[in-house]
Amino acid sequence: MIHTMTIQHQLNGWKARRFLHAIGCTDEEATAFMNLELYDDKGKLKTTKSIDQGIPAGIHEVSLSLGQCTSMGCKDFYAYIRMEPLTVITGERHIALFECTEENIQRLQNAFRGFMVGFLDLDGTASSLNQLAEFSDWDAERVDYTRDIRMRNHDEVLAMMNLCKLLTRETCHNHAMEKTNTYGVNFTDAMFKFGNKTWEVEGYDKQAQVMNREERYVEQYAAPDVFQQLVNESANIFRFEYRRKKEGTRKDFEDRNVMRFLSETVADQWFHKAYKSLVGYDPFYVLDYQLQLKLGEVFPMSKEEADRDAAAKKRYDRARKKAKEEGRACTVHYKKQVMGATAQQYYAFLSFVNQHKGLMNAEAAFDSFQYADKRQFSRYVDNLRERGIAPVCIPKNWLHIRPNGNGREMDLPHDYLPNPIMRPPKD
Repeated sequence: MIHTMTIQHQLNGWKARRFLHAIGCTDEEATAFMNLELYDDKGKLKTTKSIDQGIPAGIHEVSLSLGQCTSMGCKDFYAYIRMEPLTVITGERHIALFECTEENIQRLQNAFRGFMVGFLDLDGTASSLNQLAEFSDWDAERVDYTRDIRMRNHDEVLAMMNLCKLLTRETCHNHAMEKTNTYGVNFTDAMFKFGNKTWEVEGYDKQAQVMNREERYVEQYAAPDVFQQLVNESANIFRFEYRRKKEGTRKDFEDRNVMRFLSETVADQWFHKAYKSLVGYDPFYVLDYQLQLKLGEVFPMSKEEADRDAAAKKRYDRARKKAKEEGRACTVHYKKQVMGATAQQYYAFLSFVNQHKGLMNAEAAFDSFQYADKRQFSRYVDNLRERGIAPVCIPKNWLHIRPNGNGREMDLPHDYLPNPIMRPPKD
């Protein structure tokens, strides 16, 4: 499914002038812009002209940017349209997403054609200018493939965002546009973002995003009723977006024609590739007894360890029986061993990760881990995932408030938080 997308079209000079007029430029402004003679108030050359008001719902922005330029001016230009496809075809603002069905794609093409005919005042004749009204004639600049994950309550939304931060292994990915949000900076951040110039992943609290735009809906759109409807519809939604940016749209296909990207198959493949790599499909255990039981199950005790535990149990049973016969308290103590040495080692690793507030910090400090071997950090992570355990855990202080006031008392399961995304059948 798609939330938003940006499409691009290369234009020559006379088409660009027509576009600039539609944006609202006078002849003089259009000529100055095209001849590299239009500057802003700070004396900086304007390289883009855009409009984001007075256009239909669903069209966020229409803009024109300079292309290849010389001292004599520009020979080509690029038109961009940023849109929400579902809103374009319905005329209403939604929490719902655009599903790439044949019917929806046809409706999008028709709605886009209607918008462009009016915007550029086209006459519908067979000409290269009128081709701008054909959605299938445009290229993809960026596509936001999206999943809305309905959690049980808002605390689970907040937990998922912070678990994503704990899972991050790099503060700044290769060629990243900005630093990744890391755990511990602000627990109540309403979003998590990670990526580079090719792709980007963002997870965020959808209701918080809507509420942050109240002024836009009430004052700019004059639609307070729509705002309240969106607030209600977005309750407890953790939205996860995988964005293919300009550089990323050049991969996988022989060209960037937008129609290649309107596919649920493509959306699923790319979404799951990102989700598997960054989040995984495993449940998030609370760092407590239930995790110990799980580790004891997937990393079973050796025969020697099991024999020692069985022998200790027998000693305890005999001592308790004898103490009962003699009418005294049993002085032999026994606690069932739920974890062998290997399971204890993995429990220590998960505790170490939580102590250092995530995989990134834990990897940097791994030399101080009691079972440290720098080459084994990824092996710990991979071995846990292979056995159905996420490599980060829910800290116990998220669930309780301690006598000293520390803790959050969040409404979360006390054993584990199920992963909200199911592993695809062929994964």
